[in-house]
Order: sequence, then structure tokens, then C-alpha cells
Amino acid sequence: MKASYAAWLTIGIFSLSWAAEETLAELPPGTYEMLKEEATEVLQIEVTGVNSVGEDETLQDTQQRFICTAKVTSIERSSGEVAIGDEIKFETWTLKPDQRENFVGPAIPPVIPVGWRGKVYLNPPEQNSDMGENGSALQLAAYGRSFEAESKPLLKRRRRLRFRR
Repeated sequence: MKASYAAWLTIGIFSLSWAAEETLAELPPGTYEMLKEEATEVLQIEVTGVNSVGEDETLQDTQQRFICTAKVTSIERSSGEVAIGDEIKFETWTLKPDQRENFVGPAIPPVIPVGWRGKVYLNPPEQNSDMGENGSALQLAAYGRSFEAESKPLLKRRRRLRFRR
């Protein structure tokens, strides 16, 4: 009986420590949704350019930073400074592959390639931003959850609708 109790206790402690380790890497429940609701710019975009920023091998920075250039294809919400067809720039980042395993923090943004289409949640640039032209690049509103890729079935449906006209 004591051996069984010890085994269950060991399993329980292991499970709790594993769960605690997993939860440290994320923000509290509901935080990403709140950040998305508070975003000043909610835009449908098509990424037209991705440029690496701050690639200095002497610095031991764990992040790879990028400035993305995108064309606005639709506006869900805006502070009034963006129009359909405008070109915008926004900052994004990702972690170097060797740094991902032990990362503790908010969701890591996906790597955004040229041609990516979807919804993005952005905020105005921070005053101390060192990226972009004179700090003019918009910033992610909800860290790695700031992106919602356009689904492929939606693209197929759009193509079919064009041919029916």
C-alpha cells in the first residue's frame, strides 16, 4: 500500500511540475483576447516585404527582429490613419531556434513570409522603438497571437465566386 501511495505521489508531483513549467511560458488566460480588443489597428494585409533588423553577431540577442512591409486589403478597425491600399510597416520578431526550448514569456510570433495574407492586430509605435524608419513601424498588439492567417478555403471560395459572375 505504501509503495502505491509513493508511486502516485511521485506521479502527481511530476505532473504538477510539468504543468507549472508549461504555464510559465504563457500570459494569463484571456490576456491575448484583451490585447486584441484594445488594438488600435485591426487590418487585413498582404505582406510585400520582410527585412531583418539588427543582425549583429557580436550581440548575444536571443531574438531575430524584422520589419514587414504590407499592403492593407481591408480594415476592421483603425485609428483613422490607414486606408485600403496603403502600405504599412510593422515590427515583428521570433526566437532563434536554439532559444525556443527554454523560452519563458508571451507567445512567439510566427515567421511571416512575403505573400502572407491575413488579419493582424497592431498598435502605434512606442516612443523608444529603435526599429523602422525613425521608429515609425507599428507594433504587434498581442505578441505572437497578433496574426490570423487567411484560410485556404476562403481563398478557394473567392476564386469560385469570381467565375460565377
